[in-house]
Amino acid sequence: MRIPSKDYIEHLREKHPEGSRVQLVTLNDPYSKLKPGECGVLRFIDSMGTYFVDWDSGSGLGLVPGEDSFNILPPETTTLKLYMPMTLEQYERNQWGDYEGEPVEIPAYAAAQYEKPYSRGDTERSCVCGHQARVDGIL
Repeated sequence: MRIPSKDYIEHLREKHPEGSRVQLVTLNDPYSKLKPGECGVLRFIDSMGTYFVDWDSGSGLGLVPGEDSFNILPPETTTLKLYMPMTLEQYERNQWGDYEGEPVEIPAYAAAQYEKPYSRGDTERSCVCGHQARVDGIL
């Protein structure tokens, strides 16, 4: 067996970090109880390029590239929910229907009283009670 270079081992370690999921395709070991399709977690890659895996079945057998066939599974997707604070300003109308005075800031928790959700491009919206509100900073 050819000894892999230090650079190649570092490349493998960067490409397949500790904790990656591994799925067995074929194993060149007649005494192992591991079956094709079994999965495990990569513990480390040694200086010879052997992938040491903690298998979900409890085994701790290593895999040798070129002798054994396996897949490194992509990481599970994670959904992130990002929240952005919302700022609403309410303008009061005078007796002639015009806006006047300084706006009153409405807290984000009070925004639920508005009949429709805001979208990009909205600058003004009427609330249920008939007041006008200017929207700033909406996603």
